[in-house]
Amino acid sequence: MDNKTLDKLYDVMARMKNAEWKADIEAALALCCSDDMDKQKHGTYWMRILLNLKNYPVPIHQFVEHPDYLGFESKLYPEQVKLLEKCYPAKDKFGLSVDEVILTGSLGCLKTSTSLFLLAYHVYLLSLMRFPQINLGLAGNTEFVISLQSRDDKITRQAIYMPLVNLVNNSYYFKTECIKSIY
Repeated sequence: MDNKTLDKLYDVMARMKNAEWKADIEAALALCCSDDMDKQKHGTYWMRILLNLKNYPVPIHQFVEHPDYLGFESKLYPEQVKLLEKCYPAKDKFGLSVDEVILTGSLGCLKTSTSLFLLAYHVYLLSLMRFPQINLGLAGNTEFVISLQSRDDKITRQAIYMPLVNLVNNSYYFKTECIKSIY
């Protein structure tokens, strides 16, 4: 990283109010300055995301429960909170350390609701980026498509699609901050 870029970065950081955001940028900067090429690559990617955020993300459990976001009225089960935080840990809010989540279990063990919360949080994270396509290395006009699947389309519609639509439509955050519909 050249001195001009570093000066700009320090200027941006000096104006930041959020200490956690600043700390993440400093950690990404340390990775960028590493001798390890993999760490440099990860640091550069992380830095690009951090510097292009409109707002710093809240932790996933706060996103699900707080009235300013999803405002999920029921309390989350402790095991469900652990699972959500395992997928999006506080030190890695963008889930860069998790590639895939597979939920298994019997009926009623919160697989669907947990996956809906994870999906809604991921959309929330994308909505915080000024240019999500560019941050993710895509062409600027690329549309994001979310595929919802189950063993048949009736179950997909009733158990996954409609609950997700209701979750988003009843969410204060999505109603006030997101312009386009999920339909």
